[in-house]
Amino acid sequence: MRANLYDIRASEVGKMKQTRKGAKVGKHEFIGAFTATMPRGNSGVFRREGRKALPIQETCEIYPSIRKELVAPAVFVELSSFEKGHDPGTEELALKVRFEARIVVDGTVEDSSVVVRELAAEVARVVSKNTWNMKNIAPGEFLSAEVDDFKPELDAYLVWLVEWTHEVHTGQSMWSETGIKPHIIEIGLVKEVDYEKARVRVKVGEFLTNWLPWITTRAGEDRSWFAPNVDEQIVIFSPLGELSLGVVLAGIYQQKYPAPESKKEVSSVVFKDGTKLSYNKENGHLEIDVVGKITLKVGESSIEMTKKGIKLKAKRIDLN
Repeated sequence: MRANLYDIRASEVGKMKQTRKGAKVGKHEFIGAFTATMPRGNSGVFRREGRKALPIQETCEIYPSIRKELVAPAVFVELSSFEKGHDPGTEELALKVRFEARIVVDGTVEDSSVVVRELAAEVARVVSKNTWNMKNIAPGEFLSAEVDDFKPELDAYLVWLVEWTHEVHTGQSMWSETGIKPHIIEIGLVKEVDYEKARVRVKVGEFLTNWLPWITTRAGEDRSWFAPNVDEQIVIFSPLGELSLGVVLAGIYQQKYPAPESKKEVSSVVFKDGTKLSYNKENGHLEIDVVGKITLKVGESSIEMTKKGIKLKAKRIDLN
């Protein structure tokens, strides 16, 4: 977190050094980090990565180990629950782990109501898509951020609650001794599409993936664009054995959306609105059936075709 985001001046820091009912506030530097809320051995990683990500926090510890003397602003992290995750096929236990971070700010600080919201927003940014440089954790998925009024021991402060989840694999992988990297291929349905970043979220059984890029025909100097549809059946390829690092290839026909043709000599594309592009290789017939209009342009010349007629625009038109 960048200190200049909050413009906390020396005078404001001085105000924060006053002691109030069980809370001692000191200089504005990070003294803690996310700690052992993940599988054993990862607490050091959380400390190191948390120190990099949130340098403006005075305190960042496991909740509910709140000391009598609380150094604010503070972030207290709690592993609140976990449920069954998506089976990685490696004999590891997959868990979907839910985390809570409570952002605590001294209410006597100038603009404290603004500061606590800014800190909550920054914590949300940091945890989203973060893996904390650990191999057994999928990118974090931000859920929500809101005022938290349910911790009586923090009544003297302004508190916001940030929630997010991680997919975590625990135990030993069946592939660890062989040195072979597992590959996963899954079939699922597209449920969300991010057109700006060319990525989708896919439902595989009851599991909803993180955002995954889709494969296109060309993606260099020559580029193509044909975005997947919601509910389109696709394939996920995960060369590293982790769905969060997979790529998506569309598409597979299904009962809801069957093949639009059944002849080997015909190639066609059918769009949702009924527009159809069809080419018969046997007789060399290209047919374009458009619902709206067709526009052809070359420089300043154009042809526009609609149901009502054809418009020709050019400096010179020759009709033979």
